[in-house]
Amino acid sequence: MSLDIDQIALHQLVKRDEQTLELVLRDSLLDATPAVDEMMAELHRVYSAKNKAYGVFEE
Repeated sequence: MSLDIDQIALHQLVKRDEQTLELVLRDSLLDATPAVDEMMAELHRVYSAKNKAYGVFEE
């Protein structure tokens, strides 16, 4: 498998407790380095192997 990554911004979801998520937005793009390419390939591999489920975000 080969991924062609042009740009990537990695944001963070922090679970504070059962009802609270904090969204931390990255303010810049990541540079396309071999480490970033490897991270994205691993993320793609792990996500693709999981059974898909659906959820709902509430305001």
